[in-house]
Amino acid sequence: MSDSNYGTGEPQPLGTVEWSGYRFSELNEQDIFYFEENPNTTQNPSFRKVGDNQALDLKNRNIIEVKSTLRVFQKEY
Repeated sequence: MSDSNYGTGEPQPLGTVEWSGYRFSELNEQDIFYFEENPNTTQNPSFRKVGDNQALDLKNRNIIEVKSTLRVFQKEY
């Protein structure tokens, strides 16, 4: 989990992103996810789940195979 002020009563800095981890199989089709907890989208592009073991790279429009047990992340704003 990232360093944060969550639960301290202090406001979060503007633009703070919290990450939630899931197994790929737990995502719904069409959910957007990332392979790392890294807000830099150049290094950590976004993907969309398009099947039980498939994801669409939203930048390159390529479909890739993903293990259903792989841990992936979603942004929580």
